[in-house]
Amino acid sequence: MKRFICLFMVLLAITCTLSSCSSNDGAEISATKSISNKSNRKSIELNETVTAKSKYGDVEISLDAVQYENEDMINGDRENGEISDEETILVVKYTAKNLSYYDEYNDGYVDFDNFIKLLYTDGTTVDASSSAREHGSYSSAAGAFAKLDRGEKKSIATEYIIKEGMKELVFYIGEDYEILVNLNNSNSDQQNKETTEAITSVVEITYTDATNATKADLTGSTGSWKYKGIPLLSEDCEWIDSSLNKNETVNQGAVYRKIAKVLDGSDFEEKHFLYHYSDFAPFIIGFVPKDVDEWAVYGKNASEFIVTKDQIKAIMKKFQSLETATGDYDFDYKKFGKYSVDIEDLTACAEEMKISEEMLGYIFAMLDEYATTITFNGNSCHIDYTSYS
Repeated sequence: MKRFICLFMVLLAITCTLSSCSSNDGAEISATKSISNKSNRKSIELNETVTAKSKYGDVEISLDAVQYENEDMINGDRENGEISDEETILVVKYTAKNLSYYDEYNDGYVDFDNFIKLLYTDGTTVDASSSAREHGSYSSAAGAFAKLDRGEKKSIATEYIIKEGMKELVFYIGEDYEILVNLNNSNSDQQNKETTEAITSVVEITYTDATNATKADLTGSTGSWKYKGIPLLSEDCEWIDSSLNKNETVNQGAVYRKIAKVLDGSDFEEKHFLYHYSDFAPFIIGFVPKDVDEWAVYGKNASEFIVTKDQIKAIMKKFQSLETATGDYDFDYKKFGKYSVDIEDLTACAEEMKISEEMLGYIFAMLDEYATTITFNGNSCHIDYTSYS
C-alpha cells in the first residue's frame, strides 16, 4: 500500500510539472497562440492609443493607417517571383512610444511582433514580410524589430504579404485590444468612401508630425540634427539651436529643403549619384530603385517640384498638371500667386506625382511655412494659399 501511495505521489508530481512546463511554453513559444484564443478583447479604432506590455515596461501604440503598397512595387515583386498573382502587399503604419525602464540589457530594440498581430478573419496569423522601420526609411529584412530608445516616439511601418481580394483583416494590439479593418473591396460606394478614409491617412500623419516636430523628435547633436534619419541643412539646424527658439521647434519645411538640396543640380546619369539615391530615394519615392537608370526617371520628375527656389509656384504648377488635383491657379497674383486646390484621393495623387505619400506630406508641411491653409478630410484635402506681398 505504501508503495502504491509513493508511486501515485511521484506520478502526480510529474504530471503537475509537465502541466506547468506546458503552460509556460505556450506563453513563450508564440504570442499568437495565447492571443488568438482570447475572446474578451476590447475593440478600438484607428489612431486610438493604447498601452502594451514589453519585457522592460510599456509601449504606447496607435495603429494609424493600413494601405496597399504602390502598384509599381507590387508588380515588380510579382515579376521577380517574390509574390504570386494571388498575393498583394499591405503596408501597416503605426505610432509607438517606448515607455520601458532602464536596464543594462535593455538595448532599445522593440519587437513589434509582440504588440501588433495581423490575422485573417478565420484566425490565421499573417507574419510580417519586412522589418519594422521608421516611415519613409527602407528595410528588406523580415521580422519586426525597430530601434526605439527609452522615451522615444516614432512612426513605424511594416509590410505584410496577404491574399489578394481580402475584404476584412483583424489586428491584435497587445494582449487586450483588437481592430477590425475593412479593405476597399466592397461594391458599396459608401463602404468604399469609409474604407478609403479609414486606411489612407499617411499624408496627413506625415504633415502633422513634420509641422509639430521639436528637438525632442530629432537625433544627432548641435549643428548636426536628423529628422527620421534625414540630415537637416545647416540653416535649419541653426534655428533649432538658436537661443531665440524657446520652444525648440523644427521648421516645417526642413525635410523638403533637404530633399530639394539633394536633387538640385544632381546629374542623374553620373554613377556617383548612386551613393545619394540609395539613401534618399526611400523618403522621396518610398523604395530603392534597382539601379541609377531607374532612379533617374523618378529623380528627374521629383526635381521639377521639390526645388530650392520658388517652391510654391513649382508645387502648384505640378498640381495643375495632375488629373488627381483640381482648382483655381493664379500664378500672376502678387509675388507667389493665389491658389485653391482640391485633392480627392491623396494616395492616387502621390502615385500620379511618382512620389511616396510621406513625401507629399512633407510637401504640404513646406507649404505650411507660407501660411497655407490645408484642410484634411480622410484621404482628401483642400488647399488655400494667397500671397500677401
